[in-house]
Amino acid sequence: MLKCPKCASLIPDSDFNVSTDIAYCRRCRINHSYKSLLEDSELESVDLDEPPKHVYVRNDWNGYRIRYRKVSPALLFFIPFTAVWSGGSMFGMYKSVMDSGLSFETLFFAPFFIGTCVLVCAILFMLLGYTQATIRDNNVELFTGVAGIGRKRVINTEDIKSVAVSDARYQSNGRTATEIQIKLGNGRMVKFGAFASDDAKNFFAGYLKKQVKHK
Repeated sequence: MLKCPKCASLIPDSDFNVSTDIAYCRRCRINHSYKSLLEDSELESVDLDEPPKHVYVRNDWNGYRIRYRKVSPALLFFIPFTAVWSGGSMFGMYKSVMDSGLSFETLFFAPFFIGTCVLVCAILFMLLGYTQATIRDNNVELFTGVAGIGRKRVINTEDIKSVAVSDARYQSNGRTATEIQIKLGNGRMVKFGAFASDDAKNFFAGYLKKQVKHK
């Protein structure tokens, strides 16, 4: 059963209406979002003392730090593919420049050069990349990248209205993907952790929700 976030009373199944996304608390006489309460209930059941595989938690003077890092098995495809595809195209570009110098024909290899850069960056991320959330003072710092190079966002904990793992607007392996969604007081939504495993997303969201609540 779900709890009312205001009075902590249990809401019986008879007061749910899934089709209209309503969960009614008779004690407070308030309609809540059934989906939001369900997401909150799932996060509260996460054991924050037992991080899932590939998730590491560190607590030091600098705050709480949660990191997810996993070497992707897709590297078994991308490394040999990049070696063959990019190696051949880059050799062709090198030979063209050596034979004719920089010319209009060299532009033919520009898409291959850009593609090589993208593939190398993707390989580096799959090999060394990580997703991290750091909670220090009154801020939450979100980071996704490699060796400090990547996307970083800082959010004031007082601006956070809710934290949930919800459906994303794209699919992965034939099913709707999920992501951590942090709703701010101004209505803006910060999306995070799309590349993490489902267990890792739930742990991140549950941990963030707990720490922010204690601020």
